[in-house]
Amino acid sequence: MSYKRHEVDELLEKISVGDTKDLTPYQEEIIEEALSLFITFHSLMQQGGVSVGDEMSSDDMVQFFDSSLGELCAACIFLSEDVFEQAPKILRSIPSAIDKVDVDFKDDQGVSGPSVPNVVKNGFSRLADRIEATKVQKHNYNKIFEEHQRSKEK
Repeated sequence: MSYKRHEVDELLEKISVGDTKDLTPYQEEIIEEALSLFITFHSLMQQGGVSVGDEMSSDDMVQFFDSSLGELCAACIFLSEDVFEQAPKILRSIPSAIDKVDVDFKDDQGVSGPSVPNVVKNGFSRLADRIEATKVQKHNYNKIFEEHQRSKEK
């Protein structure tokens, strides 16, 4: 389900002042989904080795997003260098190579599925797209910098 930002903000304001006795079913649903997302994300962080304790912290989630975004940006900048010109093409070929050798497995709940989740396989193509976009950005920044340098020389 999706929620309007102002509705969530109003609910957070209400909760922050301790006014929780007259919550509407809609507001209870927002809280339930937010807590469910928080619990699910914490579980994923534990499975990925990012969080080892049972204590959930929103600071851990913020730190995880910040560090993940930083790592992704660093990887894109590095891989956008000319020496890695073939990186996007290689990244896009990985999912089909995985599909050729991927075997099903059963998780802790007995649910069968591919050993490499689709979100990971799709991530290779998204990373390739991001690298190419970074190349374009770098090229545009270089043009701006060169124009600025030429204007200073005049």
